Amino acid sequence: MTKRELLEEIAEQEGLSVGDIIWTTDSVVLGICPDCLEVVSVEPDQEAGFCDECGKNTVISSQVLAGVI
Repeated sequence: MTKRELLEEIAEQEGLSVGDIIWTTDSVVLGICPDCLEVVSVEPDQEAGFCDECGKNTVISSQVLAGVI
């Protein structure tokens, strides 16, 4: 999946718009595992977070996907 598609998947699962997800300024943001599409809370700069669902270090934050960070 492309970065845009992953952002759209997060938005769909959470019932938010992509804009709402990208412009979150909290210390914790939403991220997604591109392998199993599990959405989790992560630090904004996360690029290889651990996924509890599939056990891989593949979780990427929405901020990184959007190129904000």
